[in-house]
Amino acid sequence: MNAADLLLPAFGVCTAVQLGIYGAVFSRLLWYRDEDIAASHSGSPGPEKVSVVVCARNEASNLRNNLPALLAQDYPDWELIMVDDRSEDGSGQWLYEQAKIYPKLRVLRIAPGGKSGPGKKGALALGIAASSGGILLLTDADCHPVSKNWIRHMASRFSPQTDFVLGYGAYQWRPGWLNRVVQFETLHTLLQYTGWTLAGMPYMGVGRNLAYRRSVYEGAGGFSSHNHWPSGDDDLLVNAAARPGRVALCLHPESWTISPPPGSWTSWRQQKSRHLSTGVFYRPLHRAVLGTYALSHFGW
Repeated sequence: MNAADLLLPAFGVCTAVQLGIYGAVFSRLLWYRDEDIAASHSGSPGPEKVSVVVCARNEASNLRNNLPALLAQDYPDWELIMVDDRSEDGSGQWLYEQAKIYPKLRVLRIAPGGKSGPGKKGALALGIAASSGGILLLTDADCHPVSKNWIRHMASRFSPQTDFVLGYGAYQWRPGWLNRVVQFETLHTLLQYTGWTLAGMPYMGVGRNLAYRRSVYEGAGGFSSHNHWPSGDDDLLVNAAARPGRVALCLHPESWTISPPPGSWTSWRQQKSRHLSTGVFYRPLHRAVLGTYALSHFGW
């Protein structure tokens, strides 16, 4: 038997795995419809307080562009915690000036040379510790919500049985093949984490648009189990603490966030490398299932 004799069976196995996962898992998104869970609980005491936490390091331009959309949110009880993580571009001082104007905004600062730990986990933990909402809603400094109802939609997906709400973080459309690849990868990632969540195996979320209960964060020990690793402030927490039936999706078009895509193939590869590097810390079952799918995808 030569290599050519193995091609057809291998192709058949890869095709079967791909069709099986698309048919049994990803297709669930076709039938998914957003539901305002909070509104269906008539005995609810009212909207829960939401703390939006954003970390920024040398993001002066992005903050000037995106802060207005964050501050324009229409929700009864919320606050915006901005953590200036060792910035040296004047963005921290600009944020302090904005905080004098907008009472919803609170600014925390880690001075240049200060201790924050790898990645943004230290800064994020500082922001969460200073916040007061029972629901924590996260996004990035280079992102902005597409509507004033972002908080309202994300918060509406929480019920007493909901620990996490996974949103969608889209990228801006730009000409060129790089952007086409970025758009495909973003959609493909969405299919995976939403499909597996609907199939009862939540395993990740994206930090550009992610909400969870403070009690779950504290119960998991925050980021302590993976604080040594620069990335994974979003998906590793979901992977460690999310349980079937306690994770909701929010995909309403008004709940999306938008961010600029990677500007070069090198930056895109670096971004993908960071994301993939966190997979080694996933639960064994998740690694096995996702690894099988990735292998079949590559093999096909």
